[in-house]
Amino acid sequence: MTQSHGSTVEVGNGLMAWVGRPSAALSLADDPLPLVLAGAVVTIIGAAVVVRARAKDSSTGPDNRSSGDPTGSEVRERSAQVSFEERIGETTLDRLAPILPDAVGRVRDLESDGCDDRETERERINRAERELRRGLKDALADGRLDTGLTGPDDEPYEIVNLPSRYREFTVPPSGRTVHVGEAERAVRDQLEDGTLRDAAIAAAAVDDHREKIRQYVQDREEEIVDLRNEIDATLVDVRDLSGRLDGKLADRVEEFVLDGRHDDVDGVAEIERDISDAMHSLHRCSFEDARRELRTAREAAADLLVTVDFLGGLVGTVEHGSGTVEVPTVVSTALVTDLAPIIERQYDVDASVDGTAIAITERNMPGDEDDVSRISDVATPATEQTPAGESTGGSTGTRNHVATESVADEILFVLRELGGNADGDTVQCQTERLPKGIAQPAVLEELAAFCRRQTDVVATVDLQEGAPPGFLEIEFTDRTTVRGGLETLRERFVERHGG
Repeated sequence: MTQSHGSTVEVGNGLMAWVGRPSAALSLADDPLPLVLAGAVVTIIGAAVVVRARAKDSSTGPDNRSSGDPTGSEVRERSAQVSFEERIGETTLDRLAPILPDAVGRVRDLESDGCDDRETERERINRAERELRRGLKDALADGRLDTGLTGPDDEPYEIVNLPSRYREFTVPPSGRTVHVGEAERAVRDQLEDGTLRDAAIAAAAVDDHREKIRQYVQDREEEIVDLRNEIDATLVDVRDLSGRLDGKLADRVEEFVLDGRHDDVDGVAEIERDISDAMHSLHRCSFEDARRELRTAREAAADLLVTVDFLGGLVGTVEHGSGTVEVPTVVSTALVTDLAPIIERQYDVDASVDGTAIAITERNMPGDEDDVSRISDVATPATEQTPAGESTGGSTGTRNHVATESVADEILFVLRELGGNADGDTVQCQTERLPKGIAQPAVLEELAAFCRRQTDVVATVDLQEGAPPGFLEIEFTDRTTVRGGLETLRERFVERHGG
């Protein structure tokens, strides 16, 4: 018979019952009480946690929330910010800002405004990316990423002739080395096949390289442009001084100096061709060649300016009397020799080139053998001295040679009389109305010859053949008034010939 043990348990209403169990170890199946007690404890703890949480919620409420706790909208905004940085990013905007500032500005405004109830976070970011992609396409279309450059005269530079570090460069993020002519294509490929971030990186790299090319060319272009401007200004002065000459001398100087039709002179036309060649070298990015050609042209232009300035001074020497003038080293003596006969004919002087100087001698200087007869011609009326059957000098149109000093008073008298006969830019007088001692062909012809030599103030002199009788007319240059011109003529005559 198996021995069993038992115990009494309360079954309710104070009744006790005997429960018997085997003497072996008890199992949970045999005694469920521990399970019941454990479940009760867990239930009590859970209830306490719930009650405490509800009590906390009811005590804090919406108005009592800590300022550091994010709201639902703030959480969404932070999520949007994370997404914007992942898709676009502030660095991308910084890279694109110099290239497409308007599009970047609109995206920044969109980013700061945030999304509204009608637009989700994703839609806003998509709109921003579309804006930037469209802006980059427009930049490619209108040449903002074109690495080509144009010169100061709007001619394009041949940048393929630049050093290799400017002809080729590496485009990130692909690391592909491209020719400058393919730079835009590289950006376009990234825009079409890659992310916006990659396209922005490539575009910024192209823009940076484009600026390096521009700076390299501009640094060398500046000196060349300054050289050309200097030469152009010198040639303007050459033309201006040449334009002050008169008569056949002016025509021949234009032929020799301006047109360059003299073997020993680099004329304006040739210098301008040199300038054109230098600018062609500039456009080919052969900067050293351009500088060398322009420096040569600058030297030639400076020599030409000295030449025409010398010729103008030579005319001044003729106008103020005799003299010897040294020919500057840069002035061709062959040119001066070729111009001497023209000076002689135009100004009625003797001009001879001797080594590095030209001597100007006024014809009919006092002391000539014919001076006595010329002076008597002036002092005695022509009708009294001309034998029957012979013509006077005035009637034949030949020059009645006379020393200018011997008729200085008579010439000054006529110059003073002309002051009362001004008409516009000319003066005129009827020679037969002059006193008999003044109205002599020799006097009038010497006066006309003197005035013709004053080319800086006198444009033309017209003495009617056979005068007197007849008219004498003097026309002044555009830069000279009648009053000022006559005063200059009188002062110069007195300075040179007295009176």
